[in-house]
Amino acid sequence: MNLYRQLKYVMVPALLLGLCQIGLTQVAKERKSIIGSWYNEDRSARFEYRTNGECKVTITGEKEGSIFKYKITETMPKCDPGEPPIDPKEKPTFLEMIDKGDRTQLCYEINGITEKTMSLRTLGRGGALLFTRIKK
Repeated sequence: MNLYRQLKYVMVPALLLGLCQIGLTQVAKERKSIIGSWYNEDRSARFEYRTNGECKVTITGEKEGSIFKYKITETMPKCDPGEPPIDPKEKPTFLEMIDKGDRTQLCYEINGITEKTMSLRTLGRGGALLFTRIKK
């Protein structure tokens, strides 16, 4: 076997593995960054993302909140059939939340998560939803 073929069999799988890890790194980063409590822009709701994949959503003035299962993924959730597909070359990440009680599904594209702020876009509607992290 010549050197070119030997390198091809080693380099191609290594390159593919590296490309997969780039995407996984972004998802892993956002999974870690989202953990904690957030207020929406007008402070009418509090979102508490937990490490166990649950999010407690409490509307201001209500005693009990709703518990959602959430996941962050590179795969676009099937929420709104009217939502045009997003070019995977853009490397989007998505947040899908499903109410554990009534099974209501909420789907977002993650615009970004920082130490202090989070920006989401509701799939099928557009517009940015802004959240502020609640200091511990």
